Amino acid sequence: MGDWFSSLIGTLVTLAGVIEINGSQLLEAGDARGCDRIKGAQLLLMGVLCGYCVFQIVNFNFHEMLATLPADTRSLVFSLGVGEAGMESLLRQMYLVVYGCVILASLLHQGGLFLYYRRSTKAVLTALQEQ
Repeated sequence: MGDWFSSLIGTLVTLAGVIEINGSQLLEAGDARGCDRIKGAQLLLMGVLCGYCVFQIVNFNFHEMLATLPADTRSLVFSLGVGEAGMESLLRQMYLVVYGCVILASLLHQGGLFLYYRRSTKAVLTALQEQ
């Protein structure tokens, strides 16, 4: 897609990390706002990762991808009797599986962390008040 898109994704992922670190620092300082920041960071990261994956799946470009493969790899695949249509089908399936797995992993990991932090917020706030 271009360097601007990659830069945007990288910036948003970095922002999620910065927000999470800031939330952790706030909690260590006894500030309850840290709970919301940590939860928000998980949602931001999950949204960015899932959005990126959906964008990649929707914008699959076989010819662009084929052009980036090394010539010897292309020759090897085509020498196995896989035609261009078969190669496109194989690469499209690979895209779906890989990006689908990233979406699933993000939903499980970031979603799970969000739920854990949400469930733990009351205990954290109670502990902060007791300090």
